[in-house]
Order: sequence, then structure tokens, then C-alpha cells
Amino acid sequence: MKWIDKLSLFVGESVSYFYLIAAAITVLEVCMRYVFNAPTAWAHELTILFCALGYLWSSGYVTQKESHIRITALYDLLPLKVQLLLDMFAIVFGFAVMALLLYSAWGQGIQAITVWERTGSSWDPPLYALVKPAIVIGALLICLQNIAQFGKLLQRFRQDDAALNQD
Repeated sequence: MKWIDKLSLFVGESVSYFYLIAAAITVLEVCMRYVFNAPTAWAHELTILFCALGYLWSSGYVTQKESHIRITALYDLLPLKVQLLLDMFAIVFGFAVMALLLYSAWGQGIQAITVWERTGSSWDPPLYALVKPAIVIGALLICLQNIAQFGKLLQRFRQDDAALNQD
């Protein structure tokens, strides 16, 4: 499962630069609009594209680093064994949700590519033809990382169980 961790790390670190690109585009747009009085027709949609791709494709990385928002007020009070079981349940549930998203987004992604779906704006980029398939890739990355995370939790659960049995 180490290859999944490496893939998530590589993709997550690579797409982190998309946010810098989006910020640079935004700064350029502000300068063009307010300094030169020449706003662009493309900056807003291109910024949306880079942020959407960054958000979707960093999903495996965020899952690997366990950086999703959690409210742990009650969780922290529970014994370690129960915490591990709850984590396993959350991963299985998350996998199921992402598998359903993957299944439902697949057809929409294929259709968006097939018709080269565009935004309909004055610039009219094929934004949806890029973002809809990216949803499929993002869901796949989370599914893969959930498999790896479940394996790690299962190993930890077994180690804790073995340690308890030796005592």
C-alpha cells in the first residue's frame, strides 16, 4: 500500500502549485482591472479551474495526512480500541460515499469530454470538460487512499490487540 501513499503525496504536492497560479492570475486581473482599466475575460474562470483541480486532486493527500476537519471532543474520551473501530467505520463509510460519487460522476465526466462542455461565457472555456472528469480522479484518489488507511488501521488494531493479549 506504500505506492498509494506515494501517489497521494506526489499528486497532492504537485497540485499545491495550482493555488499559487490561481493567486498570480488574481493579482494580474486586479492590476489589469484597476491599474490599466482593462479587465480580462478569462481570469475568473481560469482561477476557478486551477482551484477546482487543486481541491479535487489533493483529496488523496488530505486523506493520507488525516487533515479533514474532525470534531474530537467525545472521540478523545474513548478508549484507543474504540477510537480505532470508529476510524475504521469512518473509512469504510467514506470509501462507500466516494465509490458512489465515482460511479455517478463517471458518466457525467465522459459526457462532458464527449461534447467538450463549455461554460457559455464570453471566453467560453471547456471548464466542465476538465472539471467533471477531475471529480472522478479525485474520488478515485480518495478511494485508493481509504484502502491504504484502512490497512494501516487494521495493522494498528492487530498490534494493539496482540499487546493487550501479552499483558
